[in-house]
Amino acid sequence: MIEAELDQRVNVFRIELVIRISPYPAQSVSVDTCCRFNHRSCYLCAALANKVNAEKIILFSPFISLPEAAKASDLGFLHPFVRHKLPVKQYLSQLKNSCIILAHGEKDNIVPFFHSQKIIESLDSSNQVFFLQSSTAKHNDILMKIYPQLDTKLGQCPDG
Repeated sequence: MIEAELDQRVNVFRIELVIRISPYPAQSVSVDTCCRFNHRSCYLCAALANKVNAEKIILFSPFISLPEAAKASDLGFLHPFVRHKLPVKQYLSQLKNSCIILAHGEKDNIVPFFHSQKIIESLDSSNQVFFLQSSTAKHNDILMKIYPQLDTKLGQCPDG
């Protein structure tokens, strides 16, 4: 219990640090992350977006939560032992009036494609949501496959 509280405080500190060092107002922070490097980055991105009610957020191959991602892996039987929940879907579902872009490859063998679909289903209707998918992209090449679409969709997001 103490470890979980400490982890939560560390995460809040990281979010506050990102907000403080940004030269822009907190609400205009455009959050951009890639989950393939670090599962916590996806979670921190969602937590930060939720805390400042970010106007724009982009997630590549996001997962619902870490236990859900573990269930879908080859070691799925270990999901009850995952210590950190990292509730990405929960944080994103609390956003209001944001432009949310999710990108996911249908051939992703790390985070299954349905995770993005479930996240989209949970989003508030006040958000402008774009789902960029590629029938050929895997986990690590999604950005290369959808880059032209991403640029177009970013242009369609309102500027504060």
